[in-house]
Amino acid sequence: MNKKTINIIKAFSSLNILVIGDAIMDGYMRGESERLSREAPVPIVEITEENYVGGGAANTASNLASLGAKTYLLSVAGDDKEGEILKNLLIKSGVQTDFLFKQDKRKTLTKMRVVSGSHLITRIDHGSVEQISPETEMKIIKVINSIYHKFDTVVVSDYGYGVLTKSIIDKLKKLKKNSLLPIIVDAKNLIYYQDIGVDAVKPNYIQAINLLGISKAKNHQLRIPQIKQYGQKLLNLIQSKIVAVTLDRDGALIFERDRPAYRTYAYPVPDSNSSGAGDTFTAVFAMALALHCPLATSAELASAAANLSVSEEGTSVCTKEKLIRFFSGNSKYVETREEMIFLTENYKREGKKIVFTNGCFDIIHPGHVTYLSQAKELGDIFIVAVNTDEGVRKLKGWERPINKLEDRINVLSALSSVDHIISFSSDNPISLIEQIKPDIYVKGGDYTRETLPEVQLVESYGGKVYILPYIKNHSTTNIIRKIRRPIINSLFQ
Repeated sequence: MNKKTINIIKAFSSLNILVIGDAIMDGYMRGESERLSREAPVPIVEITEENYVGGGAANTASNLASLGAKTYLLSVAGDDKEGEILKNLLIKSGVQTDFLFKQDKRKTLTKMRVVSGSHLITRIDHGSVEQISPETEMKIIKVINSIYHKFDTVVVSDYGYGVLTKSIIDKLKKLKKNSLLPIIVDAKNLIYYQDIGVDAVKPNYIQAINLLGISKAKNHQLRIPQIKQYGQKLLNLIQSKIVAVTLDRDGALIFERDRPAYRTYAYPVPDSNSSGAGDTFTAVFAMALALHCPLATSAELASAAANLSVSEEGTSVCTKEKLIRFFSGNSKYVETREEMIFLTENYKREGKKIVFTNGCFDIIHPGHVTYLSQAKELGDIFIVAVNTDEGVRKLKGWERPINKLEDRINVLSALSSVDHIISFSSDNPISLIEQIKPDIYVKGGDYTRETLPEVQLVESYGGKVYILPYIKNHSTTNIIRKIRRPIINSLFQ
């Protein structure tokens, strides 16, 4: 079990979070289709099930509540049947609805999907999308002004359906200037938020390229290298500390000033299942940042939750229990070489490129995380071989490792860039490499080809060796020295 990650998830319950945005009701009509209509060449769907869930800001709030945070939703619904259903759904999910205002003559925005089997047939939208009335706008501004400072973070979920007016955004800007309270924004048009000084924004791929004014990539494999080159530009355009670009099947790219991009990886799911994944990502990312988690940890938690939410039909939320179970298991660890050989042979038959690295990974620091993320990008399947405790002692001395093998494996397992982990006890991984024959062998920039006995073996069977750039000012040995220095100094005082 990755205890640190589990403790973070449990700490979500300590947070008070305000969500401001467009509350939507998502509806699903499900059935089977076996024939076409005589009136037009369209399928006839025999509806057997109909259900509703919160969408948009309502889905973001539901995810936050399901993960334990005390969550308030500040939004607007219509004074209609759909608005009442939406309010009851929110209450059932644990969201506080004190600030869900009803506006006369406004219709609750509802998106109804017709699904046959696993196929989305059509979506029917109805409801108000124009700007809220001046009276409702004033109510929201008064509420923001009175409760803003009572929260640990504010999440803005702006779908462009009229709740986030210019005056409301201006109010957030004024409050932000005099407060350290984090604001996380997920908005259809992020340019409206560039002067606020937000802490993080979460555009999807289409929103990111629209913001940059660039064309869509020809295929999804080109999206990562395309967006990666614009990380600093996105940060400057929005004047945000962090930009997290979600790319559905391709995971997410996380940008922070003057640091390499960090990538998470996703598990592909059918398109009809993917509604609401962005809301889940935003919710978990906001909570992790509110707890001052490292950026990579926040991104991995958010990506895992998004993966879990789309593993079920329809607009789904990720619960605390689901996320804890996900990080409690360790399906990435391969216990025997025989099993690893079997896995790699299957991957090769599928035409997948295998990347391999090895190391002690005693105290995982940002340098390790960046290195592992970059290594994964070189191929399809990334295998990490970890020195056993005895192996680390031989290499580093009797005081190491600081963390035992089980703990080191669990920390590595939490990174989506890592596909499989295996331990080895010899001084080097040559015999393991000889057996699985990875396509690419990777080491960090503190090594050279001359100091690596593995190079000759890898190249002998046609493999490639990459020495990735060393991340400056990040070293396990230096971290340990910093920890021990005050203790040593105190002995001589």
